[in-house]
Amino acid sequence: GSPRVVVDGSFQDLKPGDADVLFVPGGNGGFHLVESPAFVSKLHDVAATAHVTLSVCTGSLLLASTGLLDGRRATTNKLDHEDIAARRPGVCWDATARWACDGSFWTSSGISAGTDMAVAFLSELISHRAARCACAIAEYEAFEEGNVDPFHDARRRLFDNPRTAAPLSLAWSTPRLHPVRVRILMYDQVEMLDTFGPLEMLAVAGREHADANPDAEPLFDVRAWAEFPQVASFGGPTLVADATFADLDLSALGGGPGEQVECDLLLVPGGIGTIRELHNPAFLRVLAAAGPRAKKVMSVCSGSALL
Repeated sequence: GSPRVVVDGSFQDLKPGDADVLFVPGGNGGFHLVESPAFVSKLHDVAATAHVTLSVCTGSLLLASTGLLDGRRATTNKLDHEDIAARRPGVCWDATARWACDGSFWTSSGISAGTDMAVAFLSELISHRAARCACAIAEYEAFEEGNVDPFHDARRRLFDNPRTAAPLSLAWSTPRLHPVRVRILMYDQVEMLDTFGPLEMLAVAGREHADANPDAEPLFDVRAWAEFPQVASFGGPTLVADATFADLDLSALGGGPGEQVECDLLLVPGGIGTIRELHNPAFLRVLAAAGPRAKKVMSVCSGSALL
């Protein structure tokens, strides 16, 4: 997927005691990692010595595979709950929790539940006021009751109802395009949630589409553009661009040797870096060329200032 992330080091280089807080995200790749004795052993050693370990979604399966959750209360993605509970029956799985905390181990339900868990963790680590302040700045309304996942019944109703479980299709203006060309304009100090929040929703829709239509083309073709090959997100990982501005064809009519800037959806995320980009001729030139050629343009937060 895009954008790619630059890792700071290899997981195998971690030693017991290296992490105060260990974060284990979910994803389809985790189902393969549980079959790796070397990975599971390393995860056990690092998680056992961390002050706090947090997992999101199916990341709890990785954590459970170490045996560290045996006898502890935990939760996971509701759609995979039965499968994961059958794999690790020694864990006290809570099928209705938004997130669960048992000792130094925090586990959350699927995807967005991890953000709610992080808010609760901030409240315990620093203060409730600090957590609420973070939510206010991020314009995020957290579910503060960890014992009840408001999406538990909604998910069951959606996927148990044949009328709502029909294969996904894409309602797009004529002509209908598959895959939909999504392009992201990244820059230094871009906000993580501004970028990955919209992309997560597209990715989930794309995954469901692929599951329902295994022979179809991917729903979305996502590529990231930036002035330089790598950009540092605000407070998070370094991101890798699929193409730099120098690789793009910015000619008036297009058709040049560079990557074409015509797209179906142009995403302009926000972030503190917008202050610089407002005065960056290279960025503004690309936006001026790509914006009018996009069928739809989406901005998040201060990305609208760039538009």
